[in-house]
Order: sequence, then C-alpha cells, then structure tokens
Amino acid sequence: MFKKLLPLLFLFAGFQVNAALIANWSFDEGTGGVAVDSSGSLLNHDLTLVGGYSWNTSGKFGNALNTPIGSYGVMNIDNIDIGSNWTISGWFKDYHLTGDWNTLTRGTADHQILGEAGSEILGAYDNYSGSAMHGNDNNFAMTSLASSVWHNIVAVGAGGDTDYYINGLLVGTSNFQSLTDVHWIGGLGSGQTFAGSIDDVGLWDEALSSADILTLQSIEANNIHAVPEPSLIVLFGLGLVGIGLARRRQS
Repeated sequence: MFKKLLPLLFLFAGFQVNAALIANWSFDEGTGGVAVDSSGSLLNHDLTLVGGYSWNTSGKFGNALNTPIGSYGVMNIDNIDIGSNWTISGWFKDYHLTGDWNTLTRGTADHQILGEAGSEILGAYDNYSGSAMHGNDNNFAMTSLASSVWHNIVAVGAGGDTDYYINGLLVGTSNFQSLTDVHWIGGLGSGQTFAGSIDDVGLWDEALSSADILTLQSIEANNIHAVPEPSLIVLFGLGLVGIGLARRRQS
C-alpha cells in the first residue's frame, strides 16, 4: 500500500490551493432523505433528495447516490452564490443517454454543467440573459465516455468562460460563465438527471488551476479521498501512510 501511496505523496509536496470549499456532498449517509454538506463552511447547504434515488454502497469513495431519471438533490435553505470565480467538481458513473438535457448543477437561472439534448455536448446553459446553450469549443460529447466506470468532471468559471475537465484533462471551453447560484445537484424536477450515480460533489469560491485539478484527480483516481480538503494540502512526512489535509473554514 505504501509503495502505491509514495508517488502520490510527492504530488502533495508544495501543492497549495488558496480557495475555500463552500459546499461538499460525500453521499456517505447510506440512508435517509438528506445529503449533508460536509464542507465545514458553516453555511449548511444540506440537500433534500427527491425522486427515485437510492443509496449505492459501491461509490467512488464509500457510498454514493444512485440517481435514476427524475431524481436529484435540492437545497434545504439558501442557494449557493457562486460569485465571479468558482469551481465545481464531482464524480459520476453511467451518464444518462436519454436524448434529454442532462444537468449536474443548476441554479435559479443558469445550468453550470449539463449535456445538450440530442448531441450530448458538454457545456452551460444561460437562462439568466436568455442566450441558451453554450457548448464547448471542442464539441466534446459525453457519449465518448465509457459506461460502468467512475469519471471525474470539473467546471471552472472565470473571466466570462467555463473550462471543462474530464478525469483531470481539459476537454473544452464554453464562451459563457454562470454568475448566479447553485440550487439543484444531479438533475431537475423535469427529469433532466445527469447520470446513474453521483459521488463527492464539491464547490469552491475560486477558479482552481489546471495543475490543481490534475493533481487532485490523480490522487482520487487511486481512491484516496482528497477533494473535500483543497484549501491547503500539506505533506506531513513521507513516513505517513495517510495524507494530512488542513482546511481554511469559511465563516
């Protein structure tokens, strides 16, 4: 085990992300109808689960949430204001090929992460000003991903654009950036559910760099849970089998 962890520990050395995690859902509850916000941000962004969801004991990390068509999570209280720079990350398996729009995150207006109906091109949808779908410049389509395996997806909003990463690699950029909020996770009441299963969804108040995203994805690809602790990642020593992570909590 240590031989497997050693090269990953070197990735942490000197790696720092000055960003606050403002929400994180690990979906490790395994029971009940609420997914707790485990970010430690003190903002209480728990999700009420809706539809025919079920708990999955074989998630990317511990448990996960099975999300058949029509199931999703909705904020219990205030929406998450994502501001002018933000990052959204999550893991999913079995993207829904229904021909409908597939939404991973949406606010009271915009969709930050979705697949376009029919083409399944990854991008964003502008409901706020009405300019509609903004796909990525490479026309990357979700149909290119293998089913029955976990994939990491990251969207980074900054400077009026949204960069999309799959499994740590940039796959395309949309010429639209949502500046509103996040209210739904995993789908919408209309049935626009993103994938068969989702796990470990997190939101940050800053645009993470491509190097940060690749490092975190490389660590998590080895089933080492790192996403919820990005504010300051510190190597405590090569003799440690575990990885110490310090979080700057947002008050």
